[in-house]
Amino acid sequence: MVEDDSDLLGVLAEALAEEGWSVFSSASAAGAIERARSLNMGVDVVLCDLLLASGEDGVALEAAFRADSALQGVPFVFMTGSSKVGAPPESRARVLFKPFDVEQAVAALESCLPTPRPTTRRPPRRVAPDRPPQEVEIKSVEGRIARRR
Repeated sequence: MVEDDSDLLGVLAEALAEEGWSVFSSASAAGAIERARSLNMGVDVVLCDLLLASGEDGVALEAAFRADSALQGVPFVFMTGSSKVGAPPESRARVLFKPFDVEQAVAALESCLPTPRPTTRRPPRRVAPDRPPQEVEIKSVEGRIARRR
């Protein structure tokens, strides 16, 4: 997964791991290529932000994967917060528009696989990158206070 928003990266990586995915992440395109090349087990699919804050973009990353003989067959799913931006026609990637449910992300990722993975149906969970984490105060029975982010 390539995402420059660390909050979204953490939430989505955790949610996908709960769904049975092995998630390897990077905040940059260059880091993603390096990480993908270093994985002995290969990469099944890349979930990538379409526009990264560093000025990099998912389309260029997809092109770099296509140019690399070891990575050229890896499918892409792009994420974007803009309804006006999508994958260009030459891209074979699917597009998820933020915010989206984890179930939508899993469905998009699984649609890229040659053989469907066994799934566990859970209620949809919304991934909302545009909201800051909320702090919740919880009091225990003993009267101690714990804060959860």
